[in-house]
Amino acid sequence: MERDRRIVIGTVEVPVGDVRRAQRWYEELLDLECAWFDDAHALLHPPGSKSPSILLVQTADPTRLGFEGSNAIRHAGLDFGTTDLDGLHARLVARGVDADALEQPAHDWAPRGFGFIDSEGNRLAAFEIG
Repeated sequence: MERDRRIVIGTVEVPVGDVRRAQRWYEELLDLECAWFDDAHALLHPPGSKSPSILLVQTADPTRLGFEGSNAIRHAGLDFGTTDLDGLHARLVARGVDADALEQPAHDWAPRGFGFIDSEGNRLAAFEIG
């Protein structure tokens, strides 16, 4: 009998300075649901799903998600797909989130999307699906 050798993304760990503040931010602005939390962690899921999950991890380490690629573009450490990109962008901007302009993609292969900064300084992005 052959073993199932699939590998899936289970959890993405995100560094945060204040886990309660970050938890509220992700719940309110990205509509994620909290499965459990303790003093230094919060496990979040997309509604109706258990995977992949996001584990917010409180840390004093100032390192945050995001990097500059060799193309001098600032990349996110985590991308979210949504069927309502315009609505998400409008909601984030209305709440004062530092978000890039919502423009057409620079490449034929790229989906429409934008980058933004969470409450803890992590560089995230959203792209259009469906």
